[in-house]
Amino acid sequence: MKRCVSAVAAAMAAVSFLATAAAAQTPEKFTFALNWFAVGDHAAYWVALEKGYFTQRGLDVTLENSKGSGDSIAKVDTGRADAGLADTAVVIAALARTAKIRIVGMVFDKTPLNVFSSKDKPVLKPKDLEGKTIAAPPGDSQRQIWPAFAKANQIDDSKVTWVNVEPAAKIAALAEKRVDAVADYTTGLPYYEKPMGIGNVVMMPGPTSGSTCTRCPSWRAKRRWARE
Repeated sequence: MKRCVSAVAAAMAAVSFLATAAAAQTPEKFTFALNWFAVGDHAAYWVALEKGYFTQRGLDVTLENSKGSGDSIAKVDTGRADAGLADTAVVIAALARTAKIRIVGMVFDKTPLNVFSSKDKPVLKPKDLEGKTIAAPPGDSQRQIWPAFAKANQIDDSKVTWVNVEPAAKIAALAEKRVDAVADYTTGLPYYEKPMGIGNVVMMPGPTSGSTCTRCPSWRAKRRWARE
């Protein structure tokens, strides 16, 4: 874990390209937009903050929650955050819309994106999503690439209904059977098993199913930081 959080601190410092001597000066304020509310795969960032690793690199870091990759990208692009976390495919789409951001590093070498459903009404393959309701915020990365995913897997988009929910409301929406499925990270499984029971939650890797491409979360920064 120490090696991991040290790497996180180093990566953020690299984004801002501060000199080593800056650590002895007043730390530079730096806002990092997470792609979600705090969950397990964000642990390294919080440990680095608590251990003071960012401060050692000359950074006064604020970790800010977001409502999906689209939201975190918007924060970086509009200057509300200096860098952030987002799924690569959503970053590419934003760049096509002239967003002023750049990818500066990768977090996972394989995407954790997934579709959760209940054992009594399982979603086992992409086509099973037809006739189903899926919960996710509008800025969620899986919603952002849904048109491409649906086309690649020959899903009739008119037979799928997306339901807008807040990030933290996904779990209750599925557990209370208000929706048939939820788009989320595989790392969120324990959150769903807690109210639904172990063995009652079905997982279907989303973007790696069928012929669509794999997407992985990445660090992005404003072009000014990356250029420097």
